[in-house]
Amino acid sequence: MPGRLPFLGNLLSKRPSEEERRAASWLGEEATRLLEEGRNIPAAAGLFRRALRLNPKEARWHCGLGRCYLEQVRGRLPYLELYPYDLPWIVEHYEMAMACFREALRCDRHYAEAYYWRGELLGLRGRWEEARESWEQALAVEPGHAEARRALDALAGRLLPFPPPLF
Repeated sequence: MPGRLPFLGNLLSKRPSEEERRAASWLGEEATRLLEEGRNIPAAAGLFRRALRLNPKEARWHCGLGRCYLEQVRGRLPYLELYPYDLPWIVEHYEMAMACFREALRCDRHYAEAYYWRGELLGLRGRWEEARESWEQALAVEPGHAEARRALDALAGRLLPFPPPLF
C-alpha cells in the first residue's frame, strides 16, 4: 500500500499557512469572546471547530471547544432529574470535552488552562483525586494560576466524604 496515496502524508503533516493561522486566530478569539461572555455557546463551539480545521495543532482552540462542551453539560445537569433521558447526551458531551482537553495537552503539555478545565470536568463526575492532580499540574506549569489555586483550596476545605458525582 505504500506509495499508493503519497499525497495523504503531505496532507496530514501540512503546516497551516500564515493566512490560515491568522484566520484561525480570528475565529478562535471570537469564539473565546462568546464563551467568556456566556453567550451562544453552540456558536462558540462552531467557531472553535472552524479554527481547528485551519490550525489543528492550536491547544487554545481545543481547550476552548472542551470548555464549550463542559458549559453545555453544566447547563443540562440541573434538569437531569426532570429529564433523565438527557443522560446519554450529557455523558457524550462530557466525553467530548475530555477528549478536547486531552488533545490540547497533546498539542502543548505546558498549557495550564487545559489542566485546570480538565480538573473542573473531572469534578463533575466526583473524580476528586484526579481533579486535584489536574489542578496541581496547572499550578506546576503556571504557579500563579489563580483558578487552579482556588479550586485546590476549596477541595482542601471540604469535609469527607466529597460531594457525590452529579451524573
